Amino acid sequence: MTQTRTFVRLRSLGTLLVVLLKALVPFAATPPGQRPNTGLQSRVAGGVSDPSVKASQFFDSESLSGKSPAATCFELGKQYFEQRQWERAAEYLEKSLRYQERNDQSHLLLGLVWRELGRPVQAESELLEAARENPTSCVNLYMAGYQLQSEGKYEQALAYHYRAIQLNPRFLRALEALGQLHVILGNDKLAEHYLRKAVEIVAGSSPLPAADADLAYSAYIDLAYVVMCSDQQTRVAEGLKYANRAAELDPTSADAHYLVGKGLFKLGNVPQAIQELGRAERLATDDPKIHLLLARAYDRAGRNREAQAERDTAERVRRRLAQSRFAGDKIAGLIPVK
Repeated sequence: MTQTRTFVRLRSLGTLLVVLLKALVPFAATPPGQRPNTGLQSRVAGGVSDPSVKASQFFDSESLSGKSPAATCFELGKQYFEQRQWERAAEYLEKSLRYQERNDQSHLLLGLVWRELGRPVQAESELLEAARENPTSCVNLYMAGYQLQSEGKYEQALAYHYRAIQLNPRFLRALEALGQLHVILGNDKLAEHYLRKAVEIVAGSSPLPAADADLAYSAYIDLAYVVMCSDQQTRVAEGLKYANRAAELDPTSADAHYLVGKGLFKLGNVPQAIQELGRAERLATDDPKIHLLLARAYDRAGRNREAQAERDTAERVRRRLAQSRFAGDKIAGLIPVK
């Protein structure tokens, strides 16, 4: 496969934070079945932002219900995490760890907080520690791999994602991550293997849990990309089917419309390819690869003036992106489409 391997991207945390919070078991120091103190929750949910409000103020009341200081700080940190008040979340999660160092949940959430605060070294340290302390947690293993993958440590990330699917062979996020990693590493057959597994699970789960709804789109779009890299007409047609499904799941996705247009173009259906690429272009005017493929489609249709206009636009976009610190992935899209 000679095309750019940057199309398949890491997904943003998005609904993953919701999944993560639901996956957390009750804090180890909390008696089974005990619910968090509702008074404490309401204080935090109401927007406790005064720095003078410390966890120690709640210790007496919490201890009456059996909560340890570590558990109290964890609950506070988790509440601030849910509100995306990252600095306050970090403050209480660190306190929880000072009271109880071996605490994989606090390490896990603190690692994600450091991600949000742009501190990847600390994020990696905390997420790896969470996986070390509880290697039977699919979430811990996946998040450790997720962090390593986002730092470009692909081989190390593979090991964590493999361990996650050993524990749960139907763990969609880890399957997709393995597919994406193997795309990046050039292991096309392995990438397709794991992405097909993800699509099979998605297709057989109707509907997916709400928290996993984003995975249906990403499973189809990633598999469409991998399969459509072939020049075999049957494979291109198969990839087009997946791309169309991705476009149905997210009609606002420029990537999905681009891949539909690409499939149509490779199958020789130039008029429809131009329509789909036009949709993609309207959704993502700053993506050079869309302009370049649209130029080729216009060439094929004998619309030379429009083709040149698209090439000129692609060059202007390329120059603008070259001045941006986020240029990498977009510029990589200038690699010609087969």
